[in-house]
Amino acid sequence: MKLLNHTLGYLAVALLLVVGLWGWLFFLYLRGQINADLDHNLNNYKLDIIEEAQRDSTVLARHGFWGKSFEIRKATREEAFAVSDTYEDGYVIMPQGSEEVPARVLHTAFELNGNYYLLSTSLATDEIDHLMSSLALSVGGLYLALLVSILLLNNVILQRVWTPFYQLVAQLSHFQIDKNQRLDLPITQVKEFNELNEAVGQLVQRTEETYRSQEEFTANVAHELQTPLAVSLNKLELLLEKEEMTAPIAKEIIRVSDMLRRLTRLNKTLLMLVKIENHQFADSVPYAFDRLAEDLAGELEVLATRRHIQLTFRRNGVWETTINRDLAALLITNLLKNAIFHNHTGGSIDLTVGPGRVEVRNTGLPQALDQRLVFERFHKGDSSTQSSGLGLAIVSAIGKLYHLEITYSYDGGYHVFEVRA
Repeated sequence: MKLLNHTLGYLAVALLLVVGLWGWLFFLYLRGQINADLDHNLNNYKLDIIEEAQRDSTVLARHGFWGKSFEIRKATREEAFAVSDTYEDGYVIMPQGSEEVPARVLHTAFELNGNYYLLSTSLATDEIDHLMSSLALSVGGLYLALLVSILLLNNVILQRVWTPFYQLVAQLSHFQIDKNQRLDLPITQVKEFNELNEAVGQLVQRTEETYRSQEEFTANVAHELQTPLAVSLNKLELLLEKEEMTAPIAKEIIRVSDMLRRLTRLNKTLLMLVKIENHQFADSVPYAFDRLAEDLAGELEVLATRRHIQLTFRRNGVWETTINRDLAALLITNLLKNAIFHNHTGGSIDLTVGPGRVEVRNTGLPQALDQRLVFERFHKGDSSTQSSGLGLAIVSAIGKLYHLEITYSYDGGYHVFEVRA
């Protein structure tokens, strides 16, 4: 959810509660005022009825006069003194009608010529209730229109207020540290946005400095380590060509040469891993992953055959994705080499490519690898191999770089590595 919608959501709920409470309180206040006016009229009716009864005793047997509806019942002194003026909402049958209608009713008592009477008089409120319903709908519609208007105005206002923030987000989303780009952070009239822009600018500057340092360090390591290693290997090869070289010494020289070659490969692999993690590669382009996988399977089939391993390629569809070609080739090559070097004589490897998916399924160790460590640096599932332990770490780094999901599982005696878009 966008920040703007998130803010408007909270505002809409708050306004709905506040406006709803205001509407309810207004309705109660209005109803109270109307009831107060009705009660005042009923009290006047009571006085008119008592006054008329004093002049004409036949009123005591009637149920209304002059449009006033009432009922008088003779009572004892105790009953009369037990009654006080009571106003309530109820239903009555008016003298001119036969159906019950809502009304405001007054219950009271009075004394006339030494006798006590209970009096109930009422005023019909059906028209008032209808008016209140219409008024409630009108006020509800007005409050709803007010709520919508406030939300729309806030939407427009918040969009203008948050414009510098969205501009900053847009620039950061397209920012590439290896392109020597500069952020164009506008100065606003809002102090907090200026502070945010300043903090982001400082952060980007420190990140660029760190990136340049890492880039320079990588280049220096590549030069300072590769050159001595190459010179050492050349000198050892020259020593092997001398006539006075004895077999034991030659054997030791060969062993040291192998160690130096392994160190050279390890150095290159570590440098490659650092470059991947630092995004030090050329721009990505749309590339057919399925064709690349087929070509690499053909190239590595010779290595697999030499180890008496059957390598099978299957294409279940086309997968074209945006990726650096060298890294795509490195990803598949490392998965296939891992399957070859950690296999056994007579084993098999199945490489399957489909839309958004690459799967390498191979035989090997008779138990599952530790899923927590399989993609860690220098982790080796089989300590007897001569691998550097960095092949799958590079695969994982490439997957993170291009947002590819790399998973491992053990299924029916097969080690399964899967790449999903």
